Amino acid sequence: MAFELLTKEELLTAAIATKRPVAFLVGSPLSVENGIGVPGVTEILALVRAEIHDRANFALHRFEAAMAGKTGGDAYQEAMKWLGKNAGQDAINDVIKKSVLNARKAAAPALPSGDGEPVDWNIPAGTAGLGEMVAGGNDRFLGPVLTTNFDPLISLAVRRAGGRSGRRVLTADGTLAGAAEDEPGICTVVHLHGFWRDSDTLHTQAQLTNPRLKLTKSLQRLLQRRTLVVAAYGGWDDVFTQALVELMNDEQAPLDVIWCFYEDDPDKVKAKNGKLLAAVEPAIVMNRFRAFGGIDCHSIFGEILSTLRGMSPAVVGPSLVSPLAGWELIDAAYLGRLSPLR
Repeated sequence: MAFELLTKEELLTAAIATKRPVAFLVGSPLSVENGIGVPGVTEILALVRAEIHDRANFALHRFEAAMAGKTGGDAYQEAMKWLGKNAGQDAINDVIKKSVLNARKAAAPALPSGDGEPVDWNIPAGTAGLGEMVAGGNDRFLGPVLTTNFDPLISLAVRRAGGRSGRRVLTADGTLAGAAEDEPGICTVVHLHGFWRDSDTLHTQAQLTNPRLKLTKSLQRLLQRRTLVVAAYGGWDDVFTQALVELMNDEQAPLDVIWCFYEDDPDKVKAKNGKLLAAVEPAIVMNRFRAFGGIDCHSIFGEILSTLRGMSPAVVGPSLVSPLAGWELIDAAYLGRLSPLR
């Protein structure tokens, strides 16, 4: 099958042209920008080593032997698997909590409970843009936002932009909220693999591929009634990808998936995401899965919102989230979108 990557301009049109409500699926790259935010694999591996050192230093050499030759996602999963076997789930949860707290600003006060205030967290531009889009777009862009991340940054970004959010945390089987549970004006952030506090977190291949039949069916119902925008998500073998692939076998399923890839070269995208693309090939053929290249997760949500505001005066607002909570950023782009005074 010939594989075509659509452009960012086509993505901006597609996101606004849909008449369905829009949901989002985002992953870990959205939570860090230029090294600021929730740490990536290298930093988390260092936290795992520190946790083992504190709990059972004598076993550290066994951990290093298990990690030999492993890099990237394989190293991450092996580290979490080893930690879970040797130190238990509490140790894994402690590592995740420490990693998420790295996104707190250096001058932020101690966090006694909950997530605290948005002003005390480093919220990357992509997360801030998504929060502003949910809070300041219109009712079609209220989500839900599905995420494999453990951190609270999306909910905090929605709050910082003046919106309201709810949260659903899933670590075992369960369902998403149905239409009867939707609250007008409230975006639900669904953490598919657990949350950084007061919750277990899922990491290993065995945990991520464990059958979650109720959640799978719930995700499939969501996919059939919303346009789904996917960004900063690798399409790994977890409950969401399983639900999506199962729907591929139903040619009548009314899917509308907009999948954003960072690379703009079709051959590079195919080489990196061959398993995913092969699994969703029926939907690609039916134009129910559209792939877009050259998409930066840290700017695309702001660009969609700016495009929406440019065509809809009713939702004109600041072009970016202000660095000061409770304030709007008035810049040339914002002024340029205002209707002329008469």
